[in-house]
Amino acid sequence: MVVTIENPIVSTSLTPIAERILWYLFIFGVIFYLFAILFTAYNFIVSGGNPMRLQIARKIFIYSTIGFLIVASPYLIVKIIFGLMGL
Repeated sequence: MVVTIENPIVSTSLTPIAERILWYLFIFGVIFYLFAILFTAYNFIVSGGNPMRLQIARKIFIYSTIGFLIVASPYLIVKIIFGLMGL
């Protein structure tokens, strides 16, 4: 009796696999960024004018934006490069 195992990865090249992984990372980054923005808005609202809490809310916003740009950059760079190469 011969047991055959089919390849679970449909693609035969690395390009679609890398693109899909980066796509899922990008989606995760967008969702996380939206929650961070909502948390920042909540902190701005409940700060009550307290300069310390306003500063914390600003830092959360700045750091989450920087993090989103770091997460989104590889996907966008790969899409641009693949577009220029015609892949």
